[in-house]
Amino acid sequence: MPGQSPNAADSGSKLIPPGVKPVVVASHRRSGTHLMLDLLRRQFEACQPPFRFGVNPHRYLYFVLDRLRPSHPHHANIEACLRVMRTTEMPTLKTHNTPDFPDIPDEYASLCHQALRDGVVLYCVRDVRAVLTSLLAFDAYAQKNSAMSLSDYIRQEVDGKPRPRLWTDHVKSWIDHHPAPNLIRFEDVVADPKAMVEKLAGLLGQDPLMVDPVLPPRMRHRRQRWLAMVTGVPPSTNVIGRKTSTELLDWRTAYSAEDFAFLEEHAGDMMRRLGYLQGHDWT
Repeated sequence: MPGQSPNAADSGSKLIPPGVKPVVVASHRRSGTHLMLDLLRRQFEACQPPFRFGVNPHRYLYFVLDRLRPSHPHHANIEACLRVMRTTEMPTLKTHNTPDFPDIPDEYASLCHQALRDGVVLYCVRDVRAVLTSLLAFDAYAQKNSAMSLSDYIRQEVDGKPRPRLWTDHVKSWIDHHPAPNLIRFEDVVADPKAMVEKLAGLLGQDPLMVDPVLPPRMRHRRQRWLAMVTGVPPSTNVIGRKTSTELLDWRTAYSAEDFAFLEEHAGDMMRRLGYLQGHDWT
């Protein structure tokens, strides 16, 4: 229960505060996670925590379930998560993990599983071609793989798997999970945001505010974020890159025929399952 010790999350004890129905936004990296978090907060009062003066918005507007992992650089315990969940009726929880949360201790994973069972679960997907070009640019912002070509990057192995296979396995783990999450395509959010808000209203059981413009404006400079922390809730929590610009490649021209063949080998079946690919034509 809300007042119990953070280490008491065992044997299925109820941890989610009474009257709270969390919204879990899950995704592979660079698949529209923050766009969805910000859209929910912008259009649904139940997802809006009260403004906290001078506090990093990434610490109270939503909670990252992955922070429950002991090795996470910003590790937090269950009480930190509960503080966020107590602030509003439908708090948002973010994760890039798989739904079994294998790297989170049992006493913490219990809360994650309860959130999936009792909350509204949205799984955001995006075309793997766009995901990988976005990841390459993002890692360059963080000064990782900054000199690596796209061809080398997609073939780079992480935990023994090339990047497109990691994407496939991540997507499969969620869409085959029981109960199944609500599948949200990044491309649909951008193409018709009003229709997406109407869909979300049905899933959440909430009336949308229909703030115009529907999508939250993107914050492109760090100074905008810090000003928003002092003057009000930031409209967007997108991760802002370093001052030096990094080119975001257009996947329509960035991949070679050999690259597309590699993507077909590791992600073709899932791309077709999601409707991103008809047949075997990756161009």
